[in-house]
Amino acid sequence: GKKGGVVLGGAARRGRDQKAGGGKPTRKEVAELAGVSKKTVSRIINNSPSVNAATRDAIQSLILDIG
Repeated sequence: GKKGGVVLGGAARRGRDQKAGGGKPTRKEVAELAGVSKKTVSRIINNSPSVNAATRDAIQSLILDIG
């Protein structure tokens, strides 16, 4: 697996190349799905207070929906 990945499934895994993608989606993949930066995803995962509440809620909901 990739170090620092986020555990997600369902929609996040669809279309992933089975040979290359195999494991859990990365923060980069979550960021691409959400339309935010990898750093924003990292900040949300690490509960940083610097993320706008609306952005945090939207990304957390996305993660729950696809997980």
